[in-house]
Amino acid sequence: MGGTKCHRLELQSLSGGNSYSKMVCYVRIDDYLPLRIDYYNQNGVFCKSLYLENIQTIEGVLTPLMMTMRNHLEKTETVMEYRDIIYDVEFDTFFFTERNLKK
Repeated sequence: MGGTKCHRLELQSLSGGNSYSKMVCYVRIDDYLPLRIDYYNQNGVFCKSLYLENIQTIEGVLTPLMMTMRNHLEKTETVMEYRDIIYDVEFDTFFFTERNLKK
């Protein structure tokens, strides 16, 4: 992948209850970070790719700051770009109560 040595992992669904029949992951050899994941629908058709880009170390964690999902069938793409990431944030336990989550 672009000159980066990767493992190619093929994951296949054993049950029919998944959205995708197969995923092919390209994972960097040196740190096991996924760089791309290809998705195949239930008919085995290559339909989407997720690209993890602009990888930086934030608070000691390798973090992709941009993720792009390309739909090859519909010719569309969705881009998520992270600008501020903070790890190990402590939340008050009240934050995750059922009542609070329904708000």
